[in-house]
Amino acid sequence: MPANSELLLSKISPEDNSVYFFSDGLPQYGFMNDDGEGEASVLVFINTNCMEWEGEYKCIVREKTPDPTTWTTEPEYIKYTSTPKITGYKYDKNLNFDFLLNGTDVLYECIATGIPEPNITWTKKGDEQFLSVGPLLHFPSMTQADNGIYSCIAENSVGRTEGNRKWIEVNRYKPTMKYDSDPIRTYTENQILNDWVDGKMEVVVHGCPLPTVTWWKESENGRTKITEENNSYEHAFIIQRESDWSCYTDTIGNAEHSLKMHRFNKSDLGTYVAKAESSLGIVELKFIIRLDTD
Repeated sequence: MPANSELLLSKISPEDNSVYFFSDGLPQYGFMNDDGEGEASVLVFINTNCMEWEGEYKCIVREKTPDPTTWTTEPEYIKYTSTPKITGYKYDKNLNFDFLLNGTDVLYECIATGIPEPNITWTKKGDEQFLSVGPLLHFPSMTQADNGIYSCIAENSVGRTEGNRKWIEVNRYKPTMKYDSDPIRTYTENQILNDWVDGKMEVVVHGCPLPTVTWWKESENGRTKITEENNSYEHAFIIQRESDWSCYTDTIGNAEHSLKMHRFNKSDLGTYVAKAESSLGIVELKFIIRLDTD
């Protein structure tokens, strides 16, 4: 830079095309002379990166004389950029992620800022094949297979930011029940008299909270609940259940329940109902034991 001269920095604001001049010593700018071999050069650096400093810049060298000569560089546009920042998450506040029901429509949105606008993706811990592109993590009907730890990642040309990990888990299931023995049986009078009747009815129950299973017999007057209170040696109902398992395990299992009749007689013919009930619903299965009249 010529002796007895000064360096100015001009900026044209992108908002209103106003021109601003800055000189060395302002807190936002600094000038450094390079006195190495060859022509002198000047390094202009901006100490802060704020949106207000975006614009078109020129360096001007001006002699400190009554009739100064000036030298002006080609304009250079400085674009404001910023590292992505994850500012929050948006989801249905009515959803209780501590007690998430199987089949729930889950929407979980990651909100991020940055210039340029960041690209947002979701990853799943331990599953390299999983990649959800965009701010919205969506499970239209979430199942146990979707359980996992998910992370929001925001990335642009300036940098990359990973948000707090979110554990999303289905841990509530409506009761379901399936047959584990033949639901319809036909016996002759001779089989009944000789005690050749398989009077055991079995079901497999799934659900969380744990469903309560009861057994009933239908008649013309309605249903009668079956208990073991009036059992005797001559005739008895035996109700069996698998030991209760906990909902708070990685794999919520199935429980086997059964009703067995000891010393079956003709009065035991009819329709029986297995009923599984919890706070999330009720499900029933019917068994029919009938007399062969052919």
